[in-house]
Amino acid sequence: MEINSVEQANDLLSIHGWSHTQISKDVTYKVLQKAIGWKNLDLEAKARQKYYAHLIFLNEIDEAIVQYAWLLNHLKKHQNSDIHVDSLHIIWGFKWIIHHIPGFASIPLSKIEELWLEFKDLYKANRSGEKVIDYYGALIFQMLGEPQKSLEAYGSYKSGNSEGRYDDCLACQKDTMIEYHNYFGNFKESAKQNSKVGGKNFTCSEVPQVTYPKLCFANLMLGDFSVAENFYQLTMQKLGLKKTHIDLFQNIIYYLAVKKDFKNGVKVIESQFPAALLTTADFRLFHFYHSCHYFFTVMANEGHKKVKIKLPGSGIKSISENEYSLEEMINWLNENMTKHMARLDNRNSNTFWNDYMKRLDKQLAGVSVNYKVE
Repeated sequence: MEINSVEQANDLLSIHGWSHTQISKDVTYKVLQKAIGWKNLDLEAKARQKYYAHLIFLNEIDEAIVQYAWLLNHLKKHQNSDIHVDSLHIIWGFKWIIHHIPGFASIPLSKIEELWLEFKDLYKANRSGEKVIDYYGALIFQMLGEPQKSLEAYGSYKSGNSEGRYDDCLACQKDTMIEYHNYFGNFKESAKQNSKVGGKNFTCSEVPQVTYPKLCFANLMLGDFSVAENFYQLTMQKLGLKKTHIDLFQNIIYYLAVKKDFKNGVKVIESQFPAALLTTADFRLFHFYHSCHYFFTVMANEGHKKVKIKLPGSGIKSISENEYSLEEMINWLNENMTKHMARLDNRNSNTFWNDYMKRLDKQLAGVSVNYKVE
């Protein structure tokens, strides 16, 4: 595609700005490159903002962090100038970054604390209200392995009634809190949403389709296997395997392992593994690799010695093309999940995620013994 004018570039941004697909991301990136080449800062800022949103919704978090650094600097430098600054959307996008940054163990606590203070100051200066700050505080401190601070922030979030312009929609808040409760092992709290998901105030462009796998996992861990099966089926119908989102599909991998549905489990892992190889986020990799490790361990315990699966670029030693020894697979996953978990705990100076992994292994063992769908 040739882009020959600023007018054409702006038209393309209008067409592809809010449809978060790979095609729209690619077109937006071409506009961005043109804007840089033309030294058109207004157009560059617009294109980067759209490109950043595409990266977030396509779960390409590593690149999104790089892009947001430019946007935040642009806001600081040009907010009171004639240069185009979409303050509302740049400030809104800070939430997405502050949520993901603790998942990278290479980012030191001092930098996270610095960004957290900057986030709070910027939001307060722009009349955000306290609720959104407490909401993200709960999520961030959980990832940092500080449960007391996390639960305090969660309590303030739940008791607060001051809504602000930067709040996530109610559906997204409810969806995120299911994941939050799952990581704390509070599955009963998550399951309270079973009958509500998809109803009033629980539907948006992303929800409930992204919520189904989280509820599948919560109900699995409660031993409500028929309900878990229903949410598994909804996940596959509404989300499908075309969407790469290792954070979501780790839930489905656990379920299929307990169900001993190895055929479909291999399909899910095969569809998601390439996305894992493209990120350096320790938090995402630890949880995804743990779910895969559990799946293949169950498979091995059932007497299987090898597995046919396409994992190009993984570096896992294969027996033959697309065929792997389960022992080799399990050892590789154990080494890598432990590495990423340890990096998080070492950065955080605690053992929160190591303790989480041990607790989850015990819970899964108990659930697996009792699995039965009526």
